[in-house]
Amino acid sequence: MRIGFNPQKSEKKINLTTYHRVIVVVYIPNEEGFYKNSYDVFKLCLDSLVATINSNTAITIVNNGSYQKVTELLLNYLKDKKIDSLIH
Repeated sequence: MRIGFNPQKSEKKINLTTYHRVIVVVYIPNEEGFYKNSYDVFKLCLDSLVATINSNTAITIVNNGSYQKVTELLLNYLKDKKIDSLIH
């Protein structure tokens, strides 16, 4: 664990609007075999996360090459401000 503090915070080089950030990495290439129910499980995970965080928490999703249906879901969540940032 790091000891001390980030000097950029005290120098006001970064502006923090949240205290916590949840980062979720997702890779769902299709809905077949091993990934059969992955889309539904992932959507339930996101909906649960969005419903239970407080206003001091931001959500970042890292889309690691998921198929189009997942990408569209994530773009809608970003547009609706359910997630803070999206990385492809």
